[in-house]
Amino acid sequence: MDKVKKSDLVELKALNAPPQDVKEILAATMTLLGKENARDYRTAKRELGSSTFLKTLSTFDVDSVSVEAAKKANEYIQGITVESVRKVSGASVSMFCWVQDVISQVETKKGGLSDASIKPEGTG
Repeated sequence: MDKVKKSDLVELKALNAPPQDVKEILAATMTLLGKENARDYRTAKRELGSSTFLKTLSTFDVDSVSVEAAKKANEYIQGITVESVRKVSGASVSMFCWVQDVISQVETKKGGLSDASIKPEGTG
């Protein structure tokens, strides 16, 4: 998995009007992190600017994610692939991979996401 870098966060935070795929990836990220107003880009910008955000991602406890949150995050990124993300924002690729990895780990640890298919696109 690609690691999220500080330069990626700086670039993402600098976007005033991010492409829709980037918004969806950030909404999925905020959902997995349990943030209120996960779909609000201002919430994501605030988190991206936090001095502890990189550490939060790197030390994230997947066991803290509910199946419901993983399902919701998965819905946000449906139809998005690494290739499509790379075309609109190279800085978003590592965050997208982080989201996919967390969702996959939740599925493995918690026995699936029931009715939601969580096979990340573009990773097969």
